[in-house]
Formats: sequence, C-alpha cells, structure tokens
Amino acid sequence: MRNKILATLGMCLAATGISLAQFGDYQYIRPVHGVTDQWHSLALPGDIYGKVSLDFNDIRIIEINEGDTLEVPYLVKKPKPRYEEVDFEIINTTRANGGFYYTFEVGTDQTIDEIKLDFGLPGFDFKIVLEGSQDQQEWFTIVEDYRVLSIKNDHTDYQFTTVRFPKARFGYYRLFVPGTKDPGLVGAVIRQSIASEVSYRNYEPTYMEVAQDTKEKQTVITAAFATPVPLSSIVLKVADSVDYYRPVTVQYLKDSFKTEKGWKYNFQLLYRGTLSSLENQEFRFATTVAQQLKVVVNNHDNRPLAPTGLTGKGEVHELIARFATPGDFYLLYGHPNTGKPNYDIKNFEASIPATLKPLSLGDEGLIPHHPGQGRPLFENQWWFWLILIAIIGLLGWFSWKMMKGS
Repeated sequence: MRNKILATLGMCLAATGISLAQFGDYQYIRPVHGVTDQWHSLALPGDIYGKVSLDFNDIRIIEINEGDTLEVPYLVKKPKPRYEEVDFEIINTTRANGGFYYTFEVGTDQTIDEIKLDFGLPGFDFKIVLEGSQDQQEWFTIVEDYRVLSIKNDHTDYQFTTVRFPKARFGYYRLFVPGTKDPGLVGAVIRQSIASEVSYRNYEPTYMEVAQDTKEKQTVITAAFATPVPLSSIVLKVADSVDYYRPVTVQYLKDSFKTEKGWKYNFQLLYRGTLSSLENQEFRFATTVAQQLKVVVNNHDNRPLAPTGLTGKGEVHELIARFATPGDFYLLYGHPNTGKPNYDIKNFEASIPATLKPLSLGDEGLIPHHPGQGRPLFENQWWFWLILIAIIGLLGWFSWKMMKGS
C-alpha cells in the first residue's frame, strides 16, 4: 500500500511540473475563480498592465486537468463608438432681431445632444442661442448665452465651437448668432452620444509637483503613479476662475538611462492642445501604459495658473472567455516574445450571450524561467498550501480505498 501511495504522489507532482513546463517563458500566473458557466467575463486588474503588452498578445487562460494543459479561447472586448453622426439639412438662413438664424432639419425620430459648428471667420466670440421645434411654429430654448469662440494669433490657435446640451428630440433646431457681421456658417456636425459599455478606472498619482519655469514662461506639472497604469485621458484641476486659453502638452516617461553626467529621461508626447476655462480639463489620447507624466502649460506673458490636482483615467479592459469543461483555470501573462493567439470565437461574436458572469483572480505568483535551478515554482505561499492540501486529500483517499479493500 505504501508503494502505491508514494507512486501516486510522485505522479501527481510530476504532472504539475509537466503541465506548467510548457509555459516557462511566461513570468506571472494567477488562479481564476468563479467558473460555473460556458461564457464568462474577466476584468483585468490595474496592476497587470505594466507586465503585459499593450495589445494583450501575451495573455493566456489555461486549464490544468489531470495533467493535461489546454488553452481557454478568449477575445478582448472592444469599446463601441462614443458618438453617432446624425443626418440633417440646413433649410433656412435669415437675418433678424440683431443677428443671424440658421434652421436645421433633423427628423423627429433622432435624439441628439451635440452640435459642432464651423464658422468662416478667423476669429470670433459669440454667445449663441439654440432652440428646438416640432413644427417651426413654437420654439423651445435648449441653451442660451452659450459661448463659442475662436482665437488665432502668434501665440494661440484655439477654437471652441461644440455646443453640448441634454438629450433633445425635435424635428427642427434653430441657431441664433447675435451680431451685425455675417458669421459665415460653413457647416456643422450633429451627433448623438451612445451609451458606452466601457467602464473607466481612476488612477490617483502618489506624487505630484508643480514648478514654474520663469525663463520659458511655463508651468510644469510632474506626476507619478505607484505602478504603470493604462491611461486614455487625464483630468487637470485648476484653481483659477478667470478666463484662460493656454497651449498645453502631456508627455509620459518612455525610458531613462544613466550617463556620466547623471540620469537622462526620454519623454514621449501624448497630447497637444489647449487648456481652456471654457471646457472640461480632460485631455484624451490613445491608451498608453505609463507611470510618470509631465504636463507643460505655456503661459506666455500671462500670470501662471495654479494647478491643484491631476487624475488619470483608463479603460477597464475585459476578456470574454469560453470554457468547455470544469477544471482548474489560471491566467498567464508576461511573455516577451509570444504572438497573438488565434481562436475560433473571434469569428462568432454574435453567439456570445449579452450578460456574462464576471470572474475574479487570485494572488499573483511567479513562474521561473529555468525550473529546477533553486527558485520555487510559485513564490506565493498560497500555492504551496493549495498543493499541499490536494496531496493530503489524495493520500487520504488512497488510504481509505486500501482500508476498505482489506
């Protein structure tokens, strides 16, 4: 009986080693909890992004079942467009009551909440009125005294011509631009926002410093996060209540290297635009994994602004996975040279249920690149206890079988 138990124990340990040996080039592993159905969603935690490629090619979900290791097919959930453009026609242009009227025909079945205007003037500052009507007889005010402007000079090239308002549904919209000079409306874009299924996670920096460069007439904000995080925008908080329009750039620290004269830091441009008192101080850019940011505000000859805070925002990326059989599942990531997986489910997205149960992840463990050279298979002690409990259970089951047989 003793020989049988020892042989089984050896097989159990060997199977565990063999199952994970083929994934030796991956650096990290986490248990996946909560698999009960065929389809599940898995939100990637914030601390994982500094360890995976931005395109998520080096992520695998595996199943270890009786010594066999199989990949679980998954796809990365793609965000939907935030806006949809609406067709319209300008049916009337008139001058009356100290200004100019433009009437847009949209259609009664369309809901809109944004109009982007395009004027022919190089510089302007208007306070416009937007109204809505179903029959062009009775008009209802949507917004009034809404400021749109354009500033173009040696230091500034800035336009704010987007009119945002609560969702409205009218067949006709009428824009009033006060003034005696024809604003020369060239065109417009009318859009409706779409309810996004993408959720965002806020990241607060652990370090922030504001410095005034009097020589370059710049305000420089440096911020750092505890770990690399996926950023798709930042929100800058400014205490000033006066009107301002300042050129701004957002950069992230791509890499650094040491020289004889000290450390050199290579910052990469993320965003270039205008910091304006008319708009929300949120700057959007392509999702980038970053840990340190530098925001530079050009003050020119103006009094420096007073930034009071900065918040990073990033999309929460989800994996949609299809599970075939019950088993023990793990998330692997951190492979330096692997390619994108090729799974069938990418061609059958229409078959994915609309509602999916979310999964959770356990603690992170490390997978050695060179097994058997003095580094434990898992550095997280929970793995040790889980394997130990499994072995004890297996030993107990064999003992009971042997005693029952005798």
